[in-house]
Amino acid sequence: MSNAIERLQSDVYGYLLADDFFATVNLLLISEQQIDSDIDAQIALFVATAGKSGASIAVHLPTGQPGPENVAGPELELQLELFVSVNKTINESAEGTGISEGDLITRVLQCLHHLGVGPATLLAGQPAFEPFFKGDGIMVHRLTFKQRLNLPVLARVRQPTIVNAAGSITLNCATTGATIRYTVDGSFPGTSATAYSAPFATPASGTLLRVCAHKAGSPPSNLSQITV
Repeated sequence: MSNAIERLQSDVYGYLLADDFFATVNLLLISEQQIDSDIDAQIALFVATAGKSGASIAVHLPTGQPGPENVAGPELELQLELFVSVNKTINESAEGTGISEGDLITRVLQCLHHLGVGPATLLAGQPAFEPFFKGDGIMVHRLTFKQRLNLPVLARVRQPTIVNAAGSITLNCATTGATIRYTVDGSFPGTSATAYSAPFATPASGTLLRVCAHKAGSPPSNLSQITV
């Protein structure tokens, strides 16, 4: 998943970098999720690019949340944020880019909306853009884009079964080669918990028996538990 998220950020950055329209705009890859609104930090973004300065576009690392459908995988909705920053004093001078903030925002939206990158199309969010910071001649707009990402379903170890009968506990797992582990103290039955090898006497009444199956190279099973 992390590779897909980083790839979306780098693809969008590379796409804008390849557009001659942005040749004089400072383009940045940002790992942090929030841009610093401090004026000094914004001024630092306006370094000269192709002999011009006064405008920058910061492409941030996407965030993700589960999609509306409860599906295995799961489906994630990635949200990519770009921050278009303009220092009007610099940008409108002879050393500036000569590109207005409105033209920058419009061009980014035109380039990225319905752009096919990776496994799915990138779409403008709602709102597509909004003012984020204003002060001392500096204006920053946040642009939002979204992409649906379907993650593959992992082959989890099969959930073990618990049979409590005739005063003994029998545990089974349908995954070949899996190790069944259990606890009777309420803790999670991780890889250091007691390994099951044969039926054992039913614990005292009221005991919480928790069971999980493990196999190298696979995610652990879902947890099974009963109160005896």
